[in-house]
Amino acid sequence: VYLTGGHGERTQDPSNGMDQRQTLEVLNKLLKRENFEVKKLTPAEGLGQEVPRDAAAVFIVGPTRPFSMEEAAAIEAYGKRGGRLFIA
Repeated sequence: VYLTGGHGERTQDPSNGMDQRQTLEVLNKLLKRENFEVKKLTPAEGLGQEVPRDAAAVFIVGPTRPFSMEEAAAIEAYGKRGGRLFIA
């Protein structure tokens, strides 16, 4: 399972003292307990080109900044090929 990053998304650990939202610690623990490997998916990991083929699902949780056109296209293509998306 991939969690997107680089757009102000909620994380497992608060990135700074300014973000007062709940973390994703409980979600991370639940996914790991269900035997999912949890990875980050950011522009540095290639989000602008393609969602990795090994993705069981992609979670987009609470972004505060927009995705680029290339990132949005990669996520859309993933969904069209049957990929599972959780967008909150």
